Amino acid sequence: MSRQPISPFPYFGEQKIPTQIKHRILERYLSAWGGIICGKSRSANLAFVDTCAGPGSYLDTRGKSEVLGSPLIALQTLSELKASPKFSGKTIKTKSLLIEKDPSNALALKNLLHSGNTYGEEYDIKESEFSLILQEVLEFTKGSFGFIFADPFGPSSIPFDAISPVVSQRFNDVLINYPFYSIQKWSGFIDDYDKDVGAKLRVDYVTNFFGSNEWINIYHRYQRTEEREKEWINLYLGNLKALGVYTTSVPLRFEQRERNIFYLIFTSYNLAGLIAMKDTMSRGKDEEAKRRIKLQSQMRHPQQPSFSDINEEWLLADTVAEIDTKQLAQEIRQCFGKGRFTRKQIYERLILDTPYLQGDIDKALTALKRTGQAEYTGSTKFDQTIELK
Repeated sequence: MSRQPISPFPYFGEQKIPTQIKHRILERYLSAWGGIICGKSRSANLAFVDTCAGPGSYLDTRGKSEVLGSPLIALQTLSELKASPKFSGKTIKTKSLLIEKDPSNALALKNLLHSGNTYGEEYDIKESEFSLILQEVLEFTKGSFGFIFADPFGPSSIPFDAISPVVSQRFNDVLINYPFYSIQKWSGFIDDYDKDVGAKLRVDYVTNFFGSNEWINIYHRYQRTEEREKEWINLYLGNLKALGVYTTSVPLRFEQRERNIFYLIFTSYNLAGLIAMKDTMSRGKDEEAKRRIKLQSQMRHPQQPSFSDINEEWLLADTVAEIDTKQLAQEIRQCFGKGRFTRKQIYERLILDTPYLQGDIDKALTALKRTGQAEYTGSTKFDQTIELK
């Protein structure tokens, strides 16, 4: 995707690999999300909300250039979506709500966009804490297909009672930054909860994020960091699933440490959206590994080119690990037995809580068909009937 130059306004500091991958996932899914919606009807209303928009750009200290932040990534992606020849003749309306609580960042974003980097998109900037204008956000997405990017900057989070009403709206897809490393640090204040005001504030902050104090019970129940990490993410995912949505997640690591810094968690009522995001996250994880390897190589050999000189075709090549198709085909037989099922039913069962992607399942079903163990009827992808013999 070609990028227009960014005007010289204040920006965030260097964009680390986890943020690079997070923004790649945002960009790719926004394009896929819009494609799913716009491909279904003659007209569509799309609403994007960035809950913590920041100043709009980052500084690439390696390449000595500026990099788009999430607000500009969204505006340009939505603009390119409307201009796509695939949707020629369709009426596509887009709008964006960019929320930033820090006055200096909000001003920088306003100046940046006023300079002309809006890509012709309709947008509004609100200088506010997200939770304080929750009702305005709900009204903004009402009557539209909404995508909410809930990504607070630094060691912060959005309370569950603020994010849950947005997640619960039927036509909203939500991408949430789950700040694992911050939660891990804040959990260290549990033992001083009744002794220190600062400790109480930090612990209450995490409780508000989860929506209950069950996370504290997990802290006491499990001693190993890996166990706590697993149980905490499952707790948060479970609280989201209780709202009736599909969920999927991906962990992203520190740039130079073998530890997770945060997770991206996605929610949707739309199975097609879940499938698209799971595929996007899988490719993002593969890309993260490549960037980390490249960085380690550069640190060992400083004379090598910077990130801006990397061959993008190599870096973004599709090298997601292959699934054993024969093994998956047998798992499908064992899971479903004999009978008739829609392809959607098979996707729902296998995609939600396994590492499998849509393409993996399609290959396995094709393998079953070729060996006479399955027959297809119907042409619509999700509603296609598959008889397992």
